[in-house]
Amino acid sequence: MSKKSFILAAIILLCLGAVFFLVYYNNQSGDKNIAKKDVEATHAVRYQISRNETYTPQTEPEAKTDRVPVVGKNTNNETDKAARSDFGKVEHSLKAGTAKIEDKVLTSNFIKDLAEVIFEHYIPQEKRLTLTFKQINMRYGLYFYGLNYTENDILHIRKEIFGHLLRPFIISGLSPAVTNNLTKEIVNIALNRPKEFRQGRKEYSRLLTKDEVAGLLSSLARKVRNISSIFVAYAQNKEIGQLIQEYFEAEEFLKRAYFNYWKLKDKEHERIQSLGREIKQGIVGREKIREQIRLLLASSGAQRGSSEQLYITKWIYRRVNNDKISLDVINALGQAGFAWAELLENEARKMKEG
Repeated sequence: MSKKSFILAAIILLCLGAVFFLVYYNNQSGDKNIAKKDVEATHAVRYQISRNETYTPQTEPEAKTDRVPVVGKNTNNETDKAARSDFGKVEHSLKAGTAKIEDKVLTSNFIKDLAEVIFEHYIPQEKRLTLTFKQINMRYGLYFYGLNYTENDILHIRKEIFGHLLRPFIISGLSPAVTNNLTKEIVNIALNRPKEFRQGRKEYSRLLTKDEVAGLLSSLARKVRNISSIFVAYAQNKEIGQLIQEYFEAEEFLKRAYFNYWKLKDKEHERIQSLGREIKQGIVGREKIREQIRLLLASSGAQRGSSEQLYITKWIYRRVNNDKISLDVINALGQAGFAWAELLENEARKMKEG
């Protein structure tokens, strides 16, 4: 090998080594950051410790709202606002058998969007719906698809939307038209749009059979009925709200205990053991409260063992205690849900018979 060739080969090897080092270093740094964030999210304490901060109790957090894109914002046109009444009117069209919804917040785009989301989360080969209450809350409680509003700040937008829609006379006035139109939109999409899904290693794209569409409606009815049972149970049993408050207190105790635990030095062996026992006892206490909530909900007709129960119950608790929504509204939502579930079941039955 000539001297020039040797020098060139050495330069190439050095460059490759430098590239490898940089890639490896970045990957290692990324893994460490991910691990650190995971620990912080789990215990909600290490970030405060790293900054030598004292523990500050946290209220039950809503989903993160910073840097969320706002879509469908109202133009705040004064003429448009004057043309809308504060009451959500429903004009029935007897010939078409549908209802035209005229409401200042809830629009027909909301119905179309929700129907699309429901269809996308249906697994036809299993006749199963994967859509969760949390996904619904994130989509319409943070991104506001199909909802009109005039505020700019996300928290104020939510307050505006909840303040308008979460009223008994609005619920009773709008829910029949909304659920009727939504059911028809779901059926229309399911019968006329090819569904893409995977079965084993193969991917399919085809129209659903009537039996599969009926399965979609039945799956949705079961989910709606279960959610509605939780709403009605919460509204009619004050003990559930009290238990949720105790559950939040138990979670706050654990956060505080974890905070103190991670701040201890290795030499503080006795204190570490003591806090370890407190944390174990706190976890046991919290899980006992969770089980009590499950039993109360199950006795009211909610699906036993549903993973969504606690999330939904927490959501209701925040609406009642933070947004001052009355239990009458919670009950009205539950009753409207029961009515929709019955409509879905009737449509599923007709489709199977037809």
